[in-house]
This record gives sequence, structure tokens and C-alpha cells, in this order.
Amino acid sequence: MLFHHENFDGSGYYGKKGKNIPLLSRIIRIIDSYDTMLYGRIYQNPKDQYQIIQEIKSLSDIHYDKDLALSYTNFLETKACQLLL
Repeated sequence: MLFHHENFDGSGYYGKKGKNIPLLSRIIRIIDSYDTMLYGRIYQNPKDQYQIIQEIKSLSDIHYDKDLALSYTNFLETKACQLLL
């Protein structure tokens, strides 16, 4: 949990980078960002599912582990398609 605000490129609070960030922290980083984008904050309006997926993809390898971000966005796209059926 301590490192869930670390960025994959090493620009986080503690300077951990890439696979040196614990796996659970890398997963929580993506899910926490998703929650922030979906529900918004005082400083940020909520985004729709498409916008969230695009933002996570665009920040992979910067904020997020690229492999985890791809898996998560694929999951979201699959779930979104199922909801439309």
C-alpha cells in the first residue's frame, strides 16, 4: 500500500520505478485512478468509461505498468460491451 502513488516511470513520491514497485501497489494505482476518474473529485469532473480507458492507455508506461494497464482496459472494454448487450 505504501507505494500505490508511485509512477511507473519513477516520478512518484519515493522514486521507485517499474517492477521495483510492488505488484499490489501497481494494481492499486490503476484501480484508484479509475475510481477517481469515474466518480470525480472536487477538482475533477467525472469521466465516462471511454474517456477513462483512453486516459489509462495514454498514461501506461508513465503512471501505470503497461501490461497491467492493458489487461485492465481490455477487461473494462469487455465489460462495457457486455453491458450494452
